[in-house]
Parts: sequence; structure tokens; C-alpha cells
Amino acid sequence: MLASLQIGKVAQRGDLSFLYVFATKGANALISQVTDDDLGTNSGVNIRTHHFRFDYGLAKKVTLQSLLFIQSELRNSGDFPNFFVPLNAFTPRQYRLQEQIVFSF
Repeated sequence: MLASLQIGKVAQRGDLSFLYVFATKGANALISQVTDDDLGTNSGVNIRTHHFRFDYGLAKKVTLQSLLFIQSELRNSGDFPNFFVPLNAFTPRQYRLQEQIVFSF
């Protein structure tokens, strides 16, 4: 499941944009590596992620992006045969802050 909300758009210098994405991927998600686009900090399955993005226009087609990821794991590997999750529910909540300059062509 994935839901997002965006306010604003960066088209020129001084424009602002804010994006919030909530995503959850179950422990038994089959197609993780193909479907994820930088949603979690360490894993593409068994996660619940809050993703905040703030964009600021530095110039036309040049944007400063600030991204904050807050990730929680959902389930443990448990006693079931062949059931393994890379990060279990006892893993502490993870935070990642990333900043980048984006050039659009």
C-alpha cells in the first residue's frame, strides 16, 4: 500500500514543494527490489515508511531536495519454516536524512 500527498510545485527559483508518502510492504511481499524506489532505509519488505520531502528551487530546473525517512519493521521471522525477514519487529525505528541537488533536463 502506498499513499502520497503533494503541495506545491517547483518550476523556478524560490518555488517550494512538500511531499509526504506513507508506504507499507508486508513481510511476504514478492516483488520488492523491482517495485521500490528509495522507500526504506535497509529493506524493501516488512516495512512501514513515512517519507517527507521538501523541495526548494535554486534556479530554473535546479532544485535542492531534503528527504527524511522514518522506517519501522512489521513482523518477526517467527517459528514458521522458510519464513525469514531481513529486519524483524524488534529492530529499532530507523531514521535517515538525505539532501541532494537535482538537475532537470
